[in-house]
Amino acid sequence: MTPTQLKASQFIRHFGQVTQSDLSLKNGLCALYGPDNQEAAVIEVPDFSDNIIFHCALMTLPANISARKLSHLLQLNFEISAMQGCWLALNEHEQLNLCSVLAIETTSENHFHDTLTGFIELVKDVRAFVTGQLQQPDQIEKKPLRMPV
Repeated sequence: MTPTQLKASQFIRHFGQVTQSDLSLKNGLCALYGPDNQEAAVIEVPDFSDNIIFHCALMTLPANISARKLSHLLQLNFEISAMQGCWLALNEHEQLNLCSVLAIETTSENHFHDTLTGFIELVKDVRAFVTGQLQQPDQIEKKPLRMPV
């Protein structure tokens, strides 16, 4: 393990103790799941990085999603207060992911815990909001997409 991964491992173990979960970093990854077995967050610490990455697959996008609808969803990336420093991205499996990065140098166990807890809560909110948006008819939007803060 790299020094960053060792420090992140300590933070993950602390988070696990507080939440009464057996958590550990394996191959630079630690996945957390909610009571419904839905992905809540993935903690990733890449080799030779000074950052911890939080990400979560919110959903697999429908095959027939229009470019307009996808563009509309990605406008959430500009909702700075609602997204709390996180952003949406597509992965190689056509999944919409919520992502965030945390610099390890300026992080403590408590800060890591609070940031991860906030990220998990935001995952729930964004997942619900995006699911609702995908159920809306595809139309030309005249106003920017707004997620409740």
